[in-house]
Amino acid sequence: YAMRALGPLIGGAAYQLLGIHGIYLLIATSYAASCALAYRLAPPAVTTANATGPPAGLLAALSIPRQLIFNRRFAVIMGVTLVYNLFCFPFTSMVPVIAQKDFLLIPLLVGALSACDGVGGTLGAILVGIFGSERTLFRTYYIGTLTLLLLMLGMSFHLEITTAVVSLFLIGAAAACFSATQYALVHVSTPAEVRGRATGVLSIFIGTSMFGPSLAGQLFGAF
Repeated sequence: YAMRALGPLIGGAAYQLLGIHGIYLLIATSYAASCALAYRLAPPAVTTANATGPPAGLLAALSIPRQLIFNRRFAVIMGVTLVYNLFCFPFTSMVPVIAQKDFLLIPLLVGALSACDGVGGTLGAILVGIFGSERTLFRTYYIGTLTLLLLMLGMSFHLEITTAVVSLFLIGAAAACFSATQYALVHVSTPAEVRGRATGVLSIFIGTSMFGPSLAGQLFGAF
């Protein structure tokens, strides 16, 4: 979250200084450096005892244990994850659109507006880390997502720069309530023998975020 606060500020300033061609050159250079570093990593040796070949290994990986299918708490966690990744997280990608279309801000200020989400998220994550406990995880996860949706709705009725700054700060804090508790909640809500599989199912639900920006764009275009 701290990097989400710093990134838009640096990005906005770099865009204003270098222009779109300079930005893409900078991104390409960063990816090239990352690929070079990743290429130097050596994969760990796989022992025969741990290796499971197809098709048995593949079928086992695709099956979902009964402990997860009939776990109502786990189902609700996945449902909240689905809502967040389709309707909450993609909203942040629309912030630059609002900043340019509605507020007519320069790139540096667009970055500053986007950074409000990261600042709120950083403070929110710290507070969850200090005051959160296993007893409050589920409540924090659920209420954080609900609060984020309500803040987005409220912001849409009073779309001004001051309102946007305050709303994005609080939205970041609400998002932190979700993300800071998600994996911990899956860990404590599932039996030890299926926790790895539960994390895999969670990853599939997180993957639905690929459809989120499309939905967000359609909603913005329609309303």
